[in-house]
Amino acid sequence: DLFLAPQLHHVRFEWLTVDLDVPDALRSACVPAFVLQLLVENAIRHGLAPRRAPGRVLIAARLNRDRLSLCVSDDGVGFGAGSGVSSLGIGLENVRARLTQLHGADGRFTIEPAKPHGTVATIHIPYRRCPSDSTPSATDA
Repeated sequence: DLFLAPQLHHVRFEWLTVDLDVPDALRSACVPAFVLQLLVENAIRHGLAPRRAPGRVLIAARLNRDRLSLCVSDDGVGFGAGSGVSSLGIGLENVRARLTQLHGADGRFTIEPAKPHGTVATIHIPYRRCPSDSTPSATDA
């Protein structure tokens, strides 16, 4: 299951809660390999770890006609907080470049502040269902 991997962080870090808001019908969506993992790791490393308190990561997926939106949000320090840097780092730039490479103008990446604090990173890609005989996390969209 593509959306099961982030739960490993919950086992590893007692201070972390990972919630999934992913309809069953979307769990077989083709998502570019490692994009979800990178967004979750980024939320933990840059959003939650700096504040040194329990935190939450939410992974949500929605379908709007033929477009899949996959959001990773955290209730951490917020984008650019602490470091004063508000530009994307190498990992997030790689996410943007990968989506462009795979989907051209049909692949979008946004990152914005969450309310009341934290960050929301969202990818928007064409929705495709992965074949049942392949593992979604190993299949590029």
